[in-house]
This record gives sequence, C-alpha cells and structure tokens, in this order.
Amino acid sequence: MQTKIIIADDLPEMRLIFKELLRTYNVDLTLVSDGVHVIEALENNHYDLLITDIEMEDMNGFEVIDYVRNSNDVRLRKMPVAAISGYSDDKELYFEHGFDEVLMKPIDKYQFIKLINRFCDNLVG
Repeated sequence: MQTKIIIADDLPEMRLIFKELLRTYNVDLTLVSDGVHVIEALENNHYDLLITDIEMEDMNGFEVIDYVRNSNDVRLRKMPVAAISGYSDDKELYFEHGFDEVLMKPIDKYQFIKLINRFCDNLVG
C-alpha cells in the first residue's frame, strides 16, 4: 500500500519543489494551497503524514494543527503533523501547538527526506 502524504503551502513554487523531491518515491502525494483545502482533504481521505506551511491565506498552519489535534476522529488526532516555516525558528513554539516536527525554510532536501522517513517507516532513501 502506498504511503499517503498531504502537503500544504500557498506558494506554487514550493508545491512544485515538494512534488519534484518526492517524484521518484512510492508516495501518493496530495498538494494543496491552504488550510481550508487541507481540512477538505482530511475529511475525505486518510493520510499517513501532513506537512503544512504556517503562513497561508484563509487558514494558517496553526489553525490546521488545532483542527487536527481537536478532531473527534482519533486516527486524525494521532496523525503526524510537521510544520514548514520561515515564521520563527523557535521550535518549541511549534511543539507547544501540537506539531510533531518542524522544518525551517529554506527547505533542506536531506532534512525533508529524513522527516518523511521518520514518520513513514523509511519509505524514501
């Protein structure tokens, strides 16, 4: 079974980078532009990992993590969620909000793959 990952970032060029980084791996990847689309996708699909930008229009990453961690769906509450941000390098801020991990922008390819391996059973090499 393919691992399902959803990534939210409002910048089209970032979504393109994520798609390119994962194109050679056996990943079912969903890319969305904001938190509203994350919620819509989560209501209709099961994902193994959510990676979300913090600063997005309509619904930011902090609002997304609040939705996930306060969901009535136990599976959703336990889903690993990572933040991607250029907002603040204070990682404790993200952990206090319920994120499992944080990557700072600009994204380092090796740190990105390491994050996915951490939550997806060494899916990528």
